[in-house]
Amino acid sequence: MKNFFLKVLIVIISIVLTYHITIGPKINELYNLISKFKNKDSRIQIAETIRNEIKKNLEKDKIFNDEDKILIQKLIKKIELEFKN
Repeated sequence: MKNFFLKVLIVIISIVLTYHITIGPKINELYNLISKFKNKDSRIQIAETIRNEIKKNLEKDKIFNDEDKILIQKLIKKIELEFKN
């Protein structure tokens, strides 16, 4: 009976350690990212950052490079074909 409890304890400890080493930190990062959106000040700050980036990109002569233009054009054509059908 003592061996059984020892083995169960070892298995539980190994599962907990594996969780904390592998996916635990990623889940914490995701939780922290989501919690940023709960706060109104954080949402306002994110919106301001997006606005500033848009303004900065609008001041450039070229927003897209040639490869991006081709990809976006193909995407738009494909979307138009899907809406026609």
